[in-house]
Amino acid sequence: MSLELLPGSVIGILGDRSSSHYLIQTAHNLGYTVATYTDKIGPITPSEADYQFHGADEWATFVGISSVITYANTWLTLEMIQKIADLSLPQGINLLEMTDDHAISRAFLEASSVNILPYALATSLEEISINAHQLGYPVVVKPIFKHGPHSSRVILRGEYDLGLVAPLIDGGTILVESWLDDVTELIVTAVRDAQGEVVIYPINYRKSVDQLAPVLWSSTDQLSADVVEAVNDTVAQIGQNIASVGAYTVAFLYSNTGNLYVRDVLAGLDDNTVLYSTTANISVYENHLRALVGQALAPVREVQQAILLPFNSAQIDKIQNHWHIKPEWRVFYHPGNQSGYVVSSGRSMDELWNQLLIAGVWDISTLQP
Repeated sequence: MSLELLPGSVIGILGDRSSSHYLIQTAHNLGYTVATYTDKIGPITPSEADYQFHGADEWATFVGISSVITYANTWLTLEMIQKIADLSLPQGINLLEMTDDHAISRAFLEASSVNILPYALATSLEEISINAHQLGYPVVVKPIFKHGPHSSRVILRGEYDLGLVAPLIDGGTILVESWLDDVTELIVTAVRDAQGEVVIYPINYRKSVDQLAPVLWSSTDQLSADVVEAVNDTVAQIGQNIASVGAYTVAFLYSNTGNLYVRDVLAGLDDNTVLYSTTANISVYENHLRALVGQALAPVREVQQAILLPFNSAQIDKIQNHWHIKPEWRVFYHPGNQSGYVVSSGRSMDELWNQLLIAGVWDISTLQP
C-alpha cells in the first residue's frame, strides 16, 4: 500500500475510543476524507466520519474504500487484530501483539538490549513461588495477556501472600516480575515514518490511582539531562527496531536509586498523546497522519507545561463552577458528556498544582508528585 497519499484520499480509521474522534478531526483539517469501522455500533461510535461502517458484513466495503487504514486505539479486540493481520497495514500488528502480550513485549525488549526489570514465566502456584524466591520479594504477578489497560495483577510481598494469586491461575501462562515500590512513572510518545525517521515528544509523568484514569503532567526540568537523554535514546532505539509506521508509546519506571527501566511499549494513540496537543507545537495525531500519508514529519518542541486530570460524572458540576474563572483550563468532554479531562497549562508547575488544589475538584494530595 502506497504511503504517498494526497489530500482527498480516504483514510480508514479503526476503533471507537476518544482517540478516534481526534484523529478524524485532524484528518479532516488536513484535507482527507475519513471512513470508520467498528465491530458494532456503541455509545461513542464516531459520527464525524464521511463514511461509517459497522459489523462483519461491512468490513470488505470499508477495506475497499480506504486508501490507507490505521488504528487509533491502543487496545483492539482479538477479532479486530485477526481482521487486519492480512491487510499489510503500515502500522502492522507487531505492536498490537506486544501491547497485549507481556511475554512478546519482554522478548522484544530483551532483543532490543534495553533495560527491563527481571522476570520469569510460570504456569502454576509452585512455579510462581519458586520464581518469586529467585527474583526476591516483592514481585508482581499478572497474566501474560492484558486485553485492556487495567489487567489483573497481584503484588506479593512475601510467601504469605501466595494465596492471593489463586484467582489468576487458570492454566495459562503467568508473568512474575520484580516490583519496585518507590518509582516514578515516565511515558513518552514518538512517531516513526516509513523511512525509519523518528520524532520524539517531551517526557510526561504519569501517576495511576487505583483503577482511575491516570493523571499526566509535563515538566522535564525535574529530570537531569542524563536521564532525559537516556529516555530519548531508548525511545529512538525501540523505534528503529519496530516494523511499524505511525505513533507508539514507551512507558518507563525510574527508581529512586537512579535506575531506568522500560515497562511497556504501546501501540497506537495512547491517552497520553492528548497532553501533547497542549504542550507541543504539533499534535501526535497530525504527525501520525503525516507518517501514514508520506508527508515529512514535523519537528517537535515543547511550548509550555501542563497537567491533565480526568473527571467523571460526579465531578462535572464542580468543573462547570470554574467555567468562567479558570482561563488556564481546557475542558474536554468524552463523547456522551459523562466524563472527560481538564488540561491546565502555563509556565510554572507549582502555580498549576496550587490552582488545581484550590479548585477543590480533585484530592490533589494523592496525585501531586
